[in-house]
Amino acid sequence: MSAATVRRHAVVSPSLPTGWLGINGVPSDSGGTAYQDAYKKTVGLLTTNGIAVLADLHWTAAGSTKATGQQPLPDRDHAPKMWSQVAAAFKSNPLVMFELFNEPFPGHGNAKSKDWRCWSDGTQCSGLKFQPAGQAELLHAVRATGATNVVLMGGMAWSNDLSHWLDYAPYGQDPVRQSAAVWHSYANNACNRQSCWVR
Repeated sequence: MSAATVRRHAVVSPSLPTGWLGINGVPSDSGGTAYQDAYKKTVGLLTTNGIAVLADLHWTAAGSTKATGQQPLPDRDHAPKMWSQVAAAFKSNPLVMFELFNEPFPGHGNAKSKDWRCWSDGTQCSGLKFQPAGQAELLHAVRATGATNVVLMGGMAWSNDLSHWLDYAPYGQDPVRQSAAVWHSYANNACNRQSCWVR
C-alpha cells in the first residue's frame, strides 16, 4: 500500500481492549465475540470498497478496571493481547493499518527522556498507577502473528511532539520495515504553527 493508492480512509477504532476482549464488565451482547464480529464486518465493508482503515487504540484500563477515558499510555494487562488478536484478524488485509495507541501523553505537553523511554519500552515509568505496555512490546505482539500491515506510533503530547521519535521509536525492531510516525496538530496543541512544524 502506498500513499498514492490510498485516496480514502476511515478510522475504525477497537476503542477499548475490554470491548474487543469482552472483559471488565462489558456485556456479552456487545463485547467479545459480538464486538469482534461487528468490527470485522465493518472493516470488511470499508476495505472491500477501497477504503483504508486505521485501527487504533483509544481507551484503556489496567486490571479489572472499567475503561472510562483516555490514559497516558496503554496498559500491559490487556493491550498486547488485544493487538495480537486484532493483528491476527486483519493480517491478510493490507488496507488495515494499526495505530498502537492514540495520542500518548506521559509528561503531558513537556515529555522528558524518561517519558520517551517509558513510551518506547514500558520501563522506568513514573507517575502512572499501572504498568504500561511500550510501543516495542505492542509492535512485537503485532509482528508475532505474521502481520505485515503498516504499524503507526504516535508521538508525545497527544501525538503533537515528534522531537525524539527517531531516538526512541522501535521502528528498527520492525522486521518488515512497515512502521511510521503519527502526528496530530490541533489549534490547542503547543506545536500548532508553521514555525514549530519546521523546527
